[in-house]
Amino acid sequence: MKNIVIVIPTDGEATGLIERGLEVVVCGVGMAQCAAVTARVLAEKEPDLVILAGIAGAYTNEVAVGETVIVRSERVGDLMPRYQQTYLSCGPMPDGYKIVHSTTVNTPGCAGVEGDDVYAEIENMEGAAFFAVCQQFDVQALEIRTISNRVGEPITSENLKLAVARLSEDVARIFELLCV
Repeated sequence: MKNIVIVIPTDGEATGLIERGLEVVVCGVGMAQCAAVTARVLAEKEPDLVILAGIAGAYTNEVAVGETVIVRSERVGDLMPRYQQTYLSCGPMPDGYKIVHSTTVNTPGCAGVEGDDVYAEIENMEGAAFFAVCQQFDVQALEIRTISNRVGEPITSENLKLAVARLSEDVARIFELLCV
């Protein structure tokens, strides 16, 4: 079996995976927390693959609330363009999921809309930092996100519950496929 570690931002997002018997590491919300915890996980556990899983907001109607997607690339949306770097997924791309580009932001809704230099279909608060650390350690990385809301709209409790449940189902399914 491959040594696969799942990193997830919050306890709420982790609960369904823990109930399914999967070990997860809660990293906290935001780039700094995610980078620090991911680096610690890579140093201590020496995984073959690290999965970052969590919820995300969608900029476009191309992805639906409750839909799980695989992130192909990340950029930090609130950096000046001359400092931008695109981080590419360096892990397996599971079949059956939409592949998207994502923008990592410090404040939701501040970047990534069509026409910006950092256009993406979704946004989150950890992805670019996660990929940057995994690149430095030369470890395969996969990011899985489930859509909880449209960017600029509040996350309703109903949509949050739907997104977290779907995230747990899909991450568990993908984990089993990758462990074979």
